[in-house]
Amino acid sequence: MKRKYLLLGAAGCLLVGAWFILSTPEKEQRYQFYTSYSDNISTGVKELKDDINFNKADHPEINWAVKYHVKHVLIPRIIDGDTVDDSKGERYRFLAVDAPETLHGKKSTSKPTKQTLRQMAEKGWSAAETYRRGNLAIKFVSDMILGQKVTMLISDKYSKGRYGRTLVFVFFKNKNVNWELYINGHAGLSRYKNPLYDQNYWRCHGDI
Repeated sequence: MKRKYLLLGAAGCLLVGAWFILSTPEKEQRYQFYTSYSDNISTGVKELKDDINFNKADHPEINWAVKYHVKHVLIPRIIDGDTVDDSKGERYRFLAVDAPETLHGKKSTSKPTKQTLRQMAEKGWSAAETYRRGNLAIKFVSDMILGQKVTMLISDKYSKGRYGRTLVFVFFKNKNVNWELYINGHAGLSRYKNPLYDQNYWRCHGDI
């Protein structure tokens, strides 16, 4: 009888051992699958942040026939409603739009700049109203992209402005920041042309 129990116990141990051996690869495979799946999710999020900031079909305000290149940039500083710096200090000027001027840290009694005087004459604003609107434009842009990684669209042929700034369209989460500034009344249409956009198309869709 004792021998019989010993044989049954040994058989039981063998069955448990066989089950453990057979089931272990499945568990390892399941673990590897979830690890791989998690890695794929992380990669997908990174690609979304870096590369899918715009869908061409959603942006007829851009002339997509023109040769251009893109640049992915972190925005730590907003200079004014149409100008930003990247983390390396390079300065970018928004294409197509002209945001109201601000005081840039100067006293409210300071003499208005030539750009401010031009805007005052064109729009019929006082200096105070120009600066007020300029601050609203800064807030609008800051709320959209300050501290964010954006995609910049740059013409291959006409990439620099009068003051050496890189001329760009800025995209974040499929929104064209330049266009949003314009249609929401925070910027007027720029006097300077660029093949990346059609002034007539923009003119038909709003101005301040």
